Formats: sequence, structure tokens, C-alpha cells
Amino acid sequence: MSQFFLEFGPLLWLITTGLVIIALIWLAWLSFTGREDEAAYGPSADPGEVEHTAGQVSKLLWETMELKASMINSVQAAGLVKYDAYPDVGGEQSFSVAFTNPQGDGLVVSSLHGRTNTRVYAKPVRNWGSDHNLSGEEISALDRAREYTLPTDSEDLEAQKTA
Repeated sequence: MSQFFLEFGPLLWLITTGLVIIALIWLAWLSFTGREDEAAYGPSADPGEVEHTAGQVSKLLWETMELKASMINSVQAAGLVKYDAYPDVGGEQSFSVAFTNPQGDGLVVSSLHGRTNTRVYAKPVRNWGSDHNLSGEEISALDRAREYTLPTDSEDLEAQKTA
């Protein structure tokens, strides 16, 4: 190994020194031309491209606000309760299901299954209640829907996290 360095050592030293000098000259040239940032971080962004991207972000923010506004009145929760409506019919074939938005507006649908017939009732719901009399099962369906309702703003989300 020492024989290798005796023969090629001066040549290796010359090549290494030359590469270091070339690198220093290149860095000096970049700093004098104002392109050192480009060498370190890549080419700078085109101002037109930055404006285009900013426009796209603004459009996405606007569309997100529109979607959030339209979601306020959409059905976001459902609660289901199955039960035996009549003593002579088993298997919990009757049910009440509530469909609501975050404010508790929507409807409750109940299906009462008997041996000879099935009856279906629908009742409007406003603010987690109804002007119509609600059965215990319908109230339970509303309570289950309320459990699955997502918060509508950041304060509600924080309150849910601390609860």
C-alpha cells in the first residue's frame, strides 16, 4: 500500500487540489452573479407560477367555505333503534331511525312490524324535538343521532376534545 502512495501520491494530491480549486472558483462565480441561492436551493420560482399557485389556493379556500356552508343543512347523523313493537312479534323487526343535521333538524321514521301488517310513520324534527308526540324509541333514535353529530365550528371541536 505504501508503494502505491509513493508512486501515485503526488498525482492524487494534484487531482484533489485541482478539484478543490475548481469548486472554490465555481462558488465564487455563483456568489458574484447572485445565483448562490439557486445553487443551494434549486432554481427560483417564476413569478407567474407563484401567482398561479396563489390563485389556485385562493380558489380552493373559497370552494372549501362553500362546501362547509352547504354542509350545515345536510344530513350528517343517523340514529337507529330496533325493538319489538307488539308483544306477539319478536326479533326486533320494528325500528325508529332519525336523520338530522348538526342543529338537530331532520326527520324520524318509524316502522312498526306486526303479524298482519306493517305501519310506517315519519315525523319532522326541529332542534332535536318535534311538534308531534315522539315515542321513547324515537327519542332514543334522536339521542343516538346527536351522539354522532360532528361539531360545526372550532369551539365545538375544542369542547368535544376536553369532554
